[in-house]
Amino acid sequence: MSIIPTSSEQDQQENEIQQPPPRYLKDVSKRATNLEEKITFTFMDELQRVVGEKTNEFICDCSNRVEEFCPLNALNWAKMDLDAKKSLYDKILAKYNLPEKIGGADATDALIFQCSILYRYWRFRLKEKYYRGKTKAEARDYRPSTIDPIQWDWLVYEYWSSPKQEAIRKVNTANKLKLTKTPDNGAKSKARIFYDMINEPPIVATQVKEHGEDTLSVKDAYMKVLKPKSGYVRGLRPGVRPPTKVRTQGDDMDRVQLSTQVHTLSASNEELRASNEQLKASNEELKASIEELKAEFSRMNMEAIDRENKLREDMLKCLRK
Repeated sequence: MSIIPTSSEQDQQENEIQQPPPRYLKDVSKRATNLEEKITFTFMDELQRVVGEKTNEFICDCSNRVEEFCPLNALNWAKMDLDAKKSLYDKILAKYNLPEKIGGADATDALIFQCSILYRYWRFRLKEKYYRGKTKAEARDYRPSTIDPIQWDWLVYEYWSSPKQEAIRKVNTANKLKLTKTPDNGAKSKARIFYDMINEPPIVATQVKEHGEDTLSVKDAYMKVLKPKSGYVRGLRPGVRPPTKVRTQGDDMDRVQLSTQVHTLSASNEELRASNEQLKASNEELKASIEELKAEFSRMNMEAIDRENKLREDMLKCLRK
């Protein structure tokens, strides 16, 4: 008698489809098979993050170790079982060669920080794939085969459905709706981007390596780069077509001479303008002096008239006597 699987069992079987190998296996295949030799990688001290060529291998390996040793029924990373953390760190330190100090802090602190991010992201992936958009009963039946049932029930009924997590979910959803742009770096961390930018070879050195040393002078380089184009006029609005006749080198020299003459005339005009300003100032001073002389002459004329009138009056008085 054949047993027909239910819909939940069919979903469970589809869920158990074998996943493709992680990307770090590509890096592992390139290394030597000497398992006793520890792998050395680079940390960025400022951000305490792994960078460099072996970043994918380290992150993917740490993610697998987190899923192997860390239980899901922990409130957060700080509340994680200490024995599980110790087993996790011992497993990673046995394979990788960490520096003693990273950014002035102990290397274990950077490892703790990295593992806490991976643990949080692991639970986030599980929630997005197996819990979001489902009822609690559906999520319980949709449990991944690699997850312990007790831990999964705790996630579904106590952690993800708690009022605190619901409040956090609403805030995160509102903040995500406010975003106008999505990050274009994908899963690549800021530390790895900064590290690649710092170690990127200089553009000039790369060009010299590809094309050889540059023998052009600055003027020749400008003339070569900014020469007239057949399709557009440089510096003008779109749609302006260049003349059909391309300028020759002689035409360019004539343009340089005309440009020099224009600059000379402009300098002369500036000098004339300055001279005119000085003459205007002198004229203003002369006008002020003339006005002062007119006022003085008018005052003297009035005084003379007053003296003449007084003398006439005195003479009339004498004649009357």
